[in-house]
Amino acid sequence: MFENGLGEWVLVVMMMLFVLGPKKLIVVMGFVGAVVGRARNTFASVRAEIEKDLPLEEARELGDKIVELRPSNVKRRLEGAVTGKQSETGT
Repeated sequence: MFENGLGEWVLVVMMMLFVLGPKKLIVVMGFVGAVVGRARNTFASVRAEIEKDLPLEEARELGDKIVELRPSNVKRRLEGAVTGKQSETGT
């Protein structure tokens, strides 16, 4: 997601240390950690709920249908139908 290395994060923390001071920085970092933890837990519970409601096989079938209905694939199938050729997907 973010392409930041250790050097960039150290620089950000140092800047925050200068701006906020050591006492406020500890409070802010604790708050940020708590928010990130809650966000991870929320995303994990949403993912678990989706996986429970939508089994893996149905998700794969849905993904296949989405790929099949992409405009480029539909155009290719229509062109194949007009020229009488079989499409590349075999349907």
